[in-house]
Formats: sequence, C-alpha cells, structure tokens
Amino acid sequence: MLAAAGITSARFGDGTAFASASALLPALAGPVRVDEGAVRGGDLAALARRLAGAEFVLVVTGADGADLRRAADLLDGIRAARWRVTPAGGCVVLEW
Repeated sequence: MLAAAGITSARFGDGTAFASASALLPALAGPVRVDEGAVRGGDLAALARRLAGAEFVLVVTGADGADLRRAADLLDGIRAARWRVTPAGGCVVLEW
C-alpha cells in the first residue's frame, strides 16, 4: 500500500525504514537515534480513500476497499497524529 502512495521501504537491522524516495533510504541505515513527526488526519483519510480505489493494491495486499473507506471516515475525525521514537522507546499521540 505504501508503494502505491509513493513511499518506499527497506529492511535495516531489526526494523524497516520508510522514505518518500528510494535514494533517501541509505541515509536511514544504522541505529535509530530519534524519529519524530506529525501528519493530519485528513491527509491520512485522503490516502486511505486513494488506496481503496487502487485495485492492484487491494489484490496484492488482500485489503478490502470498503474497510479502507470506513477507516478513511474515522481518520477524518482525527485532527493530527504525532509520534516520537527514541532508542529508549516511543509514543504516538492522536489529537481530535
């Protein structure tokens, strides 16, 4: 699903790195120091709706378009999602 959204990934050590371009992935190799960011719920909802209409993604992943559309409706209700991950742990905060 991420590839359909233009996001690429690669295995590094015990985890997976994600980037908006494959050329950025080597910069992510090595231990995680701090990863933090935020995304608006409306943006996630729009992505879920786009994926719900991507037949190839649905066939490959086994995802159900109706489930993705229902998820999009729920994501529209989230103002923002923020995360912070450090070697000691992490947290995700959802804001309504």
